[in-house]
Amino acid sequence: MADPLYEFEMDAGSHAYRIEVLTARNGRRYLKVTDYPLEKDGVRLDHGVLLFPEYASRFWWGLTQAMARLAGDDSDRIRDAMPPDPIRAGLPWTEGEDARLRLAYSQGIAIKCIAAMLQRNEGGIESRLKRLGLIR
Repeated sequence: MADPLYEFEMDAGSHAYRIEVLTARNGRRYLKVTDYPLEKDGVRLDHGVLLFPEYASRFWWGLTQAMARLAGDDSDRIRDAMPPDPIRAGLPWTEGEDARLRLAYSQGIAIKCIAAMLQRNEGGIESRLKRLGLIR
């Protein structure tokens, strides 16, 4: 594994947390958040979350919403805030996306779930399904 492009570590009671920006084998950068609990029987198990750029803005939105609530802000401003548009919203569709859309729709997966999976708006999913002749 290559050296991190960025790293930050902090202690938090019985855990330590590390945030790193790394480069995947294919050259794509990603964020890794790792939780290191105290050692148990001489073994230190880590639990990590990997996050690629196309999901970062929605992850950050969710994190900021959670942080506001953690701080006691339950105002309508926070509760009614909308997440940012999905990263692929408005971009041209690829053949691979069309194939995943066809498969997911044929398996009865809800449009809301397909939208999250493909990083598109629900309206974009419905429009594409119409264009592909899968719905009217």
